[in-house]
Amino acid sequence: MAQKLVTTLKTTRRLNNFLGSLDHARAAMYTTTSKTLPENLREYMPEHLVDEVMALCMQAGVLPEDPSAVANFFNSLKSELQRVGVLKVTLAFTPNRNFVTKLFNRAVTALGREVFLDIGVDKNILGGAVFALDGKHIDKSLVSLIDSVFAAGEESSQKSPGQKSPGQETSGREPPSWEAP
Repeated sequence: MAQKLVTTLKTTRRLNNFLGSLDHARAAMYTTTSKTLPENLREYMPEHLVDEVMALCMQAGVLPEDPSAVANFFNSLKSELQRVGVLKVTLAFTPNRNFVTKLFNRAVTALGREVFLDIGVDKNILGGAVFALDGKHIDKSLVSLIDSVFAAGEESSQKSPGQKSPGQETSGREPPSWEAP
């Protein structure tokens, strides 16, 4: 039901803002009887989200004039959105909206399911990204790559000349050494 909302919101920050807006709009339904549901929603969220919420209400057969039906619908919508998985992504920079959209689309395609992105920034990773989902952690940061290259360099510098690393091709060339010439 809420797949289009997941695609619109994309991030946990936007999700949390949206859920807070739903709570405010639901409370306003009981205090301001002169306003319609769309008018209440417009006070708390952008027009495109109002349109999406109203479309979902109509699809679910919820009458906007019935505050208890709307409140129940909002609760079920919140529950559904909160069950969507969260992909934690740590970047070395603050991404712009276009980057977030590309990252979201790529994540959904790669995972084969909807997720919200929980984007954090850690300049210490230098570049790349660190991902966490469902208890799994994948570090594709530049600092991790550099650390692994230097660790591999230290291993090869500790070998005697002519000793091959495990899996080293037999091209006759030695791996690069990190020792000074």
